[in-house]
Amino acid sequence: MFGRISYLYRVTFESKDAVLKFTYMPVTQLPEGAVYQLLKESCKGLIPEVYASGVIAHEWSGYRPVFLITEYCGVAVDRFAQAQRSNYQTLDHVEGLICNAIKRSSNCIAKAYSVGVLHRNIAPKNILIKDECVKIVGWGSSRLRTDTEVNGIAALGRTWRFNTEAVLAEELQYDTVIYASSFTSIQVFLGTSSRDLMHDLESLFYVALHSLATFNGNVGDNKPSPYRPSLHEGRLTAAARIGCLSNEASYLQNFGVAGCHLAMAKVFDAMYRFLFFSSGVFIAGSFLTDPNRKRVRDVGVASGFMDSRLLLSPKEAGDLLVPLGQEITRAGGEASLVRADKRRNSDGDQNNPVAKRPRHME
Repeated sequence: MFGRISYLYRVTFESKDAVLKFTYMPVTQLPEGAVYQLLKESCKGLIPEVYASGVIAHEWSGYRPVFLITEYCGVAVDRFAQAQRSNYQTLDHVEGLICNAIKRSSNCIAKAYSVGVLHRNIAPKNILIKDECVKIVGWGSSRLRTDTEVNGIAALGRTWRFNTEAVLAEELQYDTVIYASSFTSIQVFLGTSSRDLMHDLESLFYVALHSLATFNGNVGDNKPSPYRPSLHEGRLTAAARIGCLSNEASYLQNFGVAGCHLAMAKVFDAMYRFLFFSSGVFIAGSFLTDPNRKRVRDVGVASGFMDSRLLLSPKEAGDLLVPLGQEITRAGGEASLVRADKRRNSDGDQNNPVAKRPRHME
């Protein structure tokens, strides 16, 4: 049995610009329309609005045809960045768009994870921009979390005619699948047995770097790039990517975005340290021997690129209500609050590794 097949069409639905998606999928896989129903409230404004959806037939030889009509959300983030280059937009303007894309996408990924959904296919084609509004699409490769109870899943199973237990068991087998090779996390390349939130955020990190590198003209068929891995050499690709990331002072240059302004660099650095450091130590090299290593989520570091409260459990979030104008940080291993406008960003701040580096434009 082969996997799902989808066909997309740009259409007009009730005078609105829309996308029609027909999917022919195994009955043991999770319907994309069911995912959108799960995320409707928690990710409102961060995912496309669904105009219509449903099951066309219960089963045809082990497959189920379904349809989905959603709002048209624009073009892929890297193509959008490339278009800004063609329109002679400034680096400042594009960096602002990418910072916004990082924040909105990170928040969406975290909100989806909190209600029990893991995207698994974060790539430029699934992060769309229209009128500078960013939304995540392409939830057809997502799966339900098995380590937490997903509210309302039984009702969704009845609506979309799938067996919940069968879907959970089947979708776990696809955790090792490389959906978008250029943006796949290191641990997935190395064969981790179970994906989680960190893998989606790592993919987003590569998407953002790639999009800015595209604007800079540093991505192309004739240019060496860490974004073009060899599918037949997953371990080699992982090792090469670890090498590109291993030097904090030069990783932006390795990914084609050297010379970005300080504000953009601070966002990249926050993601970089959140994803690849633990207690100040670079840990990505350890993935080569332990691809299943669980990464600790440091909410203090995450506050540099997203609403870090979304990484906390409901109880933790309740204990850390952050007033407007403040951010979560870490001090001595304990979560604490500090006003964002009190942070020192001068060149003389020895606790600010970003400020000391001459590679960024002020």
